[in-house]
Amino acid sequence: MKRRTKDEQKTNKRRTKDEQKTNKRRTKDEQKTNKRRTKDEQKTNKRRTKDEQRTNKERTKNEQRTNKERTKNEQRTNKERCEPHGQMEKERTKDGASRTGRWRKDEQMTVRTARTDEEKTKKISSPQSHTLLFGDFSQGEGV
Repeated sequence: MKRRTKDEQKTNKRRTKDEQKTNKRRTKDEQKTNKRRTKDEQKTNKRRTKDEQRTNKERTKNEQRTNKERTKNEQRTNKERCEPHGQMEKERTKDGASRTGRWRKDEQMTVRTARTDEEKTKKISSPQSHTLLFGDFSQGEGV
């Protein structure tokens, strides 16, 4: 077997080292690209699921909104049916927001006004207001 010269041995060793280096670099690059690809795929998959979830939420929100509007419209028709009974109806403000608990002006019940001093003293001094809660104090009975 012929012996190789030092130059040949060096070139062979260098070639193998370079090849090893390039091979290692290639595997590292491949690993990096593979990792990046999987991360990107995972990110895109996550984004896709988030988008799908968002669209599903928006779909359910829209369905809920339409259902609420349907029930509100049905309630409005029911309220219109029950108008002579003095049902409460939502008033719309200028900006379109609805306020609950407002009576319609034409169906307004008795409005509480500020009581005068005479009315206050009448109600306080009248024994009837006390008989319901505490008994009749004029005859000495009490709780």
